[in-house]
Amino acid sequence: MKDIFSINYQYLIMARDAAKSNSGELLSGIPRSILDKLSEMSVEEIGELAQSAGVSLLGIRLSESEMIQLMNMPKSYRTTYVVSLPTRRT
Repeated sequence: MKDIFSINYQYLIMARDAAKSNSGELLSGIPRSILDKLSEMSVEEIGELAQSAGVSLLGIRLSESEMIQLMNMPKSYRTTYVVSLPTRRT
């Protein structure tokens, strides 16, 4: 559980920082409404949220076929490929 807390905490802190950017949604995969709420939270509140979630809040946003294609392409194309994919909300 310590690793899950650490991953959640780092992700939520990154998302809070990304909320200040126009590209925050793209960087974090989190809707703007949630980024706005995270941007108002203190470090302590984010720590409490990360600790109490109990599961990883971070997930892979690509489908299986997109992920396979990403892994098989040259490094120099990966960022362009991922940014070109449509954003999905599930």
